[in-house]
Amino acid sequence: MRPLALIAVTAITAALVGCISDEAPKPIPLDSGDPAQRVRSLMAQWQRCLENTYGAARKQKLEAAAAADFAFNGCSPEESEVEIAAVRAGSPPEAVARRRAELKQGLLRREN
Repeated sequence: MRPLALIAVTAITAALVGCISDEAPKPIPLDSGDPAQRVRSLMAQWQRCLENTYGAARKQKLEAAAAADFAFNGCSPEESEVEIAAVRAGSPPEAVARRRAELKQGLLRREN
C-alpha cells in the first residue's frame, strides 16, 4: 500500500474512533436550566473529543500540527454545539474562536 493511501486509511480510521469513548456523552437537553452550565458541559465534551481524536491521530504517526487540524475537523459538530450554546447564553462569537485557539495551542504544547 502506498504511503499516501496508508495515511488516508489511518486518518479515516482515527476519525471514526476519535470521539468514541467508553462512556458516551449524555445529551444535554436544550431547556436545561442554566445556559452557562450548558456551555461548560458542551465545552468539556468538545475538549474530550479533541483530545481523543488528537491522540488517535498522533498514534497513527501524523505530525502534531496535522493531528491538531484533523482533531478540529473531526470534532466540528461539538464545536458548532458550543458556538450555538454560547451565543444563546449571551457570549460573543469571538469567545469561542479564542477558546478554539487556546485548545489548539494546548494540544500542540503536549508535544513539548
